[in-house]
Amino acid sequence: TASLHGCSCEQVGPVAESLLASRPAALPVRPSAAELAALVRRHPLFTARGDTRRASALEHEGMVQQWQREVAAEPQGEFAAALAAAHHEYGAARWALLSEADREYCLGQPWAVEALRDAGVGGLRYTSQVKCLHAHLAHALAGGANPVGERVLSLVREGEGEGRQ
Repeated sequence: TASLHGCSCEQVGPVAESLLASRPAALPVRPSAAELAALVRRHPLFTARGDTRRASALEHEGMVQQWQREVAAEPQGEFAAALAAAHHEYGAARWALLSEADREYCLGQPWAVEALRDAGVGGLRYTSQVKCLHAHLAHALAGGANPVGERVLSLVREGEGEGRQ
């Protein structure tokens, strides 16, 4: 299992290994500096270092579990609906970034469709899941309508999670 800032991302390792082993010619072995810069602009995985530390502290303080309980208590509520929409938007945006040739390749690989089109924020499979606050925060900072990311950003700006920097 691969990990990014303490978030277990089970699909990262196998997906990357499989892509490298069976990539079509359209996928570069190593992106150029310009391609990498464009990728980072489209997919901001990291935020300012202080925000990342505070998001980690919020995870340790139990915010993931608190928000997960909120979704479970009101599965038809506004927060749960907004979270589901964020997961769908994230997967659709990730899929749309692929070229037609890459999408065709992926359609022949069930794991690729699952990981790239059907999975939501942070690779989550279920639209009711809250997991890695960093991924939700990055989605919100990239302009996605993500209620978890917006809450994290609000708490970070209020100074929550500062005690564990």
